[in-house]
Amino acid sequence: MDWTATGTMLSGYGTLIGAVAVVYGATQGFKQWREQKLAERRMQLAEQILALAYKMREIMKSIRSGGSFRSEHDAAEKILRDSDTVYDGMDEGEKSRLIQAQVTLTRVQNQAERWDQLLDILPVTKAVFDDEIEKALSCFWLQRAAVVAAVRSYGAIKDTGPARSEEEAKRRDETLRNLERTFWDCSVPPEVDEVEEAINAGIATLDEELLPIIRKGHGRSRSRKKEGIK
Repeated sequence: MDWTATGTMLSGYGTLIGAVAVVYGATQGFKQWREQKLAERRMQLAEQILALAYKMREIMKSIRSGGSFRSEHDAAEKILRDSDTVYDGMDEGEKSRLIQAQVTLTRVQNQAERWDQLLDILPVTKAVFDDEIEKALSCFWLQRAAVVAAVRSYGAIKDTGPARSEEEAKRRDETLRNLERTFWDCSVPPEVDEVEEAINAGIATLDEELLPIIRKGHGRSRSRKKEGIK
């Protein structure tokens, strides 16, 4: 037997095995690095989503607040006077409520940058997480739409002029009060503020799903009992 040839052959096998080991190690190392980066990305996105959600909740509260600054009042009144409405023919009570409705609409419009931020992060949320989290975050956009629709419907009803009968006036007042409960936070217990309730439900889902990811990323953990949102 040619031991020299055999030794060369074994050396070749050893080199090959070593190369395979290096490639395997590099592959595993890349896999671990990639998983770590994905975990970091998930944590960062979770933080962004939760921070935005809490900001949006406060923004919606301020939008739906029944009070207003004098500058908001004056700007809203100018818009109504300049528009083609029956504003000038209304009594002072009706004018006041319509002005406040316009204030609400202007507040929504003034938050355009924040609404754009919300829309930009929604597809990323759906791609990185699941539909439940994307749906929970979407609640702010849906409630924004509900508020805007309620204000516009309110203005359209007011623009029709006075009711032609007592029965019509009663139905109209009921409709107006329902619309007001959507764009103002004026629900009184046991009435339910549906806008606030929907937003709080969205926040609760985001807390439940994202806080564990954030805490794990920061080296903190806490056992949580998973509960459904009723």
